[in-house]
Amino acid sequence: DPWHYWVFGLGLRGSGDFEDQAERYSYQINVSANRTTEASKFRMYASLNNSHGRYEVPDEEPIISESSRKNLSSSFIKSLNGHWSWGAVASLYSSTYDNAKLYTSFSPAVEYNFFPYSVSTRRELRIQYRVGVVFRDYYEITLFEKERETLLNQNLQVILEVKEPWGSVGVELSGSTFLHDLSKNRLKAEAGLYVNLFKGLAFNIGGEYQRIRDQLSLPLAGATVEEILLELKRLATGYNLSFQIGFSYRFGSIYSNVVNPRFGNM
Repeated sequence: DPWHYWVFGLGLRGSGDFEDQAERYSYQINVSANRTTEASKFRMYASLNNSHGRYEVPDEEPIISESSRKNLSSSFIKSLNGHWSWGAVASLYSSTYDNAKLYTSFSPAVEYNFFPYSVSTRRELRIQYRVGVVFRDYYEITLFEKERETLLNQNLQVILEVKEPWGSVGVELSGSTFLHDLSKNRLKAEAGLYVNLFKGLAFNIGGEYQRIRDQLSLPLAGATVEEILLELKRLATGYNLSFQIGFSYRFGSIYSNVVNPRFGNM
């Protein structure tokens, strides 16, 4: 293998829509680098998303919509034995939607799989724990009157996946909290079902529910009507519920060079 297990990706996408009284355009760029072996996994991902909108309003000033999101993350996972793994994740994040001028975080983690990783193509029951530090610099003063702050957080995940000839089912339960105030937390439950209809074609259905109590970055000034309607700022909420249903078709080689499920897609 001349690439020594390295896989690289580059993506570029843009769109535009122009009228007499409105204009909208956006673009996204992303790059990735991954290396996966039985002994370790390395992943790096970077993305840039920008969008612009201008709307003419009779007898008033035009409404301008600008949003930007930037992300850089990297993770390293090391296999210890047939059940244990350890790893670490580092990231930089900026988003006008999330009132995040710059978030810098680092989180070491450990994972235990109740089934041997050697049978991961059939069974997985993984429990993963992460604890980390995040430095936050905000665009606007938050509800808690913070311009910047340093926080410690922790996250616990339990993931079950069962794969059979008829399809597969997966369930994930997770909880996270900030260590300075345990009432600032988030609980998530996610489930998905894939049913093989015939070779390559599958039906899938899934859903996710989050109970949200950790929105520390909400701006003290709130959001204007325009910002709400144009979805330029994250709004206060106590929950999030989403679901999806559809079909998928896969084809190609039935052989996989390397299978390493440790830490999923962290």
